[in-house]
This record gives sequence, C-alpha cells and structure tokens, in this order.
Amino acid sequence: MQVLLAPRCTPIAALLLTTFLVSAVLACGGASRHDLLLKDARAAEKRQAWLEAARLYGEACALRPKDSATCHRAQEMRDYGIEIRTYRARQLCESRRLGLCVEEFLPLLAVQSNKQPLVQDIIVKAGSLALSRCRASSPSLSATLQGLSCLQRWQEPLWRGDHFRLEFAKHSRAVAGQLAVLADSQNSDDVGARMSILDAASCIAPLNSQQGQQWEAAAAQFLKVLATRFALKYTSNGTTRAAPGTCDTISKTLGRGLTCEPTATGHALEAHAEVFDVQARWRKQHQDTEQVARYISGTDQVPNPDYDRAHLEYELAEKRKTEADRDMRDQERRCRDTESTADCDSHETLTEVSEARRRERDTARDNFHREPRTLTEDVYSDHRYVTREHEWTSPFRASIKLTGLEWQPEVVDIVYRDTEQAGFSPASVRSDPFEPPASTYFRDRSSQWLTERIRSRVAAEMTRRGQALINTCRVEPIECWARARYWNGETTYGLPFLQTIARKDRNAETAAEHDLRCTADLL
Repeated sequence: MQVLLAPRCTPIAALLLTTFLVSAVLACGGASRHDLLLKDARAAEKRQAWLEAARLYGEACALRPKDSATCHRAQEMRDYGIEIRTYRARQLCESRRLGLCVEEFLPLLAVQSNKQPLVQDIIVKAGSLALSRCRASSPSLSATLQGLSCLQRWQEPLWRGDHFRLEFAKHSRAVAGQLAVLADSQNSDDVGARMSILDAASCIAPLNSQQGQQWEAAAAQFLKVLATRFALKYTSNGTTRAAPGTCDTISKTLGRGLTCEPTATGHALEAHAEVFDVQARWRKQHQDTEQVARYISGTDQVPNPDYDRAHLEYELAEKRKTEADRDMRDQERRCRDTESTADCDSHETLTEVSEARRRERDTARDNFHREPRTLTEDVYSDHRYVTREHEWTSPFRASIKLTGLEWQPEVVDIVYRDTEQAGFSPASVRSDPFEPPASTYFRDRSSQWLTERIRSRVAAEMTRRGQALINTCRVEPIECWARARYWNGETTYGLPFLQTIARKDRNAETAAEHDLRCTADLL
C-alpha cells in the first residue's frame, strides 16, 4: 500500500497561502467600493441617465483621485447631461408642456446654478407658461383665487425666476385688494364676515396699516358680539341658590366667549343643576392586611469552616517539609560517604525540593494565621404588622338641565381612602397615622364633579349648535359661516374661507388643483 505524506507547512508558507486565498476571494467576489461605483455608473450611462452617471463617476473619482480616466468621464457625463436636459426642458416648455418641462429641469438645479444663462432661460420660459396657464378666467373673486392656487402649485420650482416671483407677488396683492374691498362692502353688523375676509387677505399678502387696524377692530367686535352669558343655578334639596364659585371656575375653561353668571333666567342658554344629597352621608369600611418585613435583629458567632481547612493544609505542609528535610540529610550522608557523582547530584536536587517545601509550609502557615476561628453572622427576624385601608363612600346625585335639553339624574360615589399602619424603624416600616376626610372634602369633590359636567355639557351644546348652523350656511352669507365656525370651536377663518370660495366653481377651467396656502410671509 502506498502512503502519501503531505509536506509540512512552515509559517512563511502559511502566510503566502493566506495572502493568495485573500487575493483570490477579492478577485472573485469582493469588489471594492470604487469598482461598485464604476459598475453602477456604467449602468446609469447605458440607460442614458447622464447626471446620475456623472454623480457616480464623481464619487469613484473622489475615492481614487489619480484615476484620471474616471474623473474625466465624470466631467464628460456632467456636461453632456446638462446639455441634454437643457435641450429637452426648453423643447417641452416651448411646446407648452409645463409639468414635463419642470420635471426635466429640476435635476439641473442640483448640479447647475440657477444663475447660469441656459438654466435661467428655462426658468423664465416655464414661469411665463405658468403665469399664462394660471391667468384668471374672469374678474370674479372665485376665479382669481383659483388662479392664485394654480400659481401656488408652481411656486416652489419657479420661485427662482425673478419675473415669476414679481408676477406672483402682484397677483397676491391683487387678491388681497379684492378681499379688502369685499370686507368694506359688508353690513356694519356683519363683524364676523369682515374679520374672516380681512383674515383671509392677511394670509395672502401683507395688509397695510389701515387694513390691519380694521381687522383687529372687527375681531374684537366679533368676539364681543358673540360673547354669551349663561345662567347657572343650584337646587339643593329643594332650595335654589346661586353658585358663584362654580361659575368662576367654569368661565375660565369654556372659551368661545362663554361666561357663566349665577343669576336667574333671561339668557339664551341656561344651566340648571339640581343636586340631591348635598350633605355627606358616609359609608365607612376598612380592610386589614397583614404584612411581613424582614430585618436584622442582631448578630451571632459561628465556627469558621475555612479555619479547620487552613489548619489541615498547614499541618500537611509541615509534614511534607519534615520529610523533605530528612531525605535531604540522608542523601547528604551518602554523598559524603561515597563521593559518588550521582549521589551528590541527587543531594542537590533534594535540597531544591526541601526549599520548595519550606516555601509551601510558610504560605500555608500565613494563610492559617489569617483565618479567624469564628465568624460574625447577621441574625434576621420577621416583623409582622397590619396595614388598615380605610374607605369612606358617599353617594352623590345630580341632574343638569340646559335650555331645551335635560339629562337624566346621575349617581356617582365620592370616595375617600386612607391607609393606617404603625411604624417600626428597624424594619424600615414608616408610620402612617389615620387621617379622616376634611369637613369640606365632600363639598369640594362634588363641586369639582359638577363643574366638569356642566362645563363639558355647555361646550358640547355649543359645538352642536355650531355644527347645526354650519350645515345650513353656504358661502353667502359669510356672517353665518363665521359664526358657525366660532360656535363649532374652530379658531381659524381666513384660509378655510379662501378654500371654500376657490372650490365654489368646480367646473371652471382654472379650478384649483391644490388647496390654497398662506404665502404672505414670502412677499
């Protein structure tokens, strides 16, 4: 039988083999970042994505600046991509295909300044086309707003063009002027309409000082006109009385111009709270829970198990040291008697063994002397104590009525809880003495519950009335629309008003494709 033996691999041979394998792996599948970028750049060039290819070639060039071919190719792709996109964008704009024109030239701005003549020329062409397309079909406010919404659609890509920006500002100021004229034409009692229209004008373009003062005055008058007071009365066990404290609390949280006053009837909205069981009738109960807390109650001395072990190791080490010394002396006599080289060498060896045994004996002795005979241990004990949980419950019943509406009486339990336990400091158990409810606890909690119920129901009724009103309103009259939004709890008027008008004529050729936005801060 023939046996094949593999040659022994030396460290140098192993290193050469490893280097060869790593090089082979890199050559087969471990392409570098530079190589991957070149691969992607060629793929982008193949599908005629010139600017993307320029970016990828540029990144590869940054990794290897000495690769002049790649760096040159990046510049070639960039120049060619700009030329091609510029040509396409210009052709699309000249054929009045605004969306495709903008889509084509936007990537140019990532690699080319908008101040370059060719790019600026395209922006001007696109801006002129957008202005022509968004021109209002009629002088009506609805058509003008639709035109503004159309311009706002193209505002972001075309804002770099001076002509478009100036025309956009001109159109916005014209719309604001139309709105200001519309606000002046409102009846003197239609303060909500004037406020909404001027609010809309300020959203589109900055108001002049006179218009700003008119806007502020209309807003203040609108809130004053809509400020509503509602009466609140308590009936407690058959006796009607005012509730000034509850009214003050409610007024702070209602908003919408609603204020509460503890008076009699005569208001458009009245709240009447009929309260029963005003005096606390506590139902008391408690529950005891036994608790256990472990604590250190003292210490005790116990035998140290390491002491006996260390003592035994010391005795054994001492015994081994004695035996080694005896063997060394015996061998010393033989060496002296025979003068044999072998006996004398053995004597030297046994001398070293005796010295090692001595060191072991000394270490074991030191360890033994460090170990105490007894140890101190903590003694744990259990502290048992009782936690008493007190619960005082009293029923509370009330019926709340608003003008035209009434809810069924509600019954709630007002609950007071407190924990009681004796303290024990060794076990870190804190003392918690029993604290009965204050004399005003029931009154305060019932008043808090009643206040929140009245506040939420008044607010819900206002929202309901506002929603009912807004369902019957159209854009005209504007005053109705403004009041409905106010009572519905909405705080913005101008922008929703503009969007409502802009969508009024859905069939118009210039109908807005996007909602209007506030652009006054751009002008």
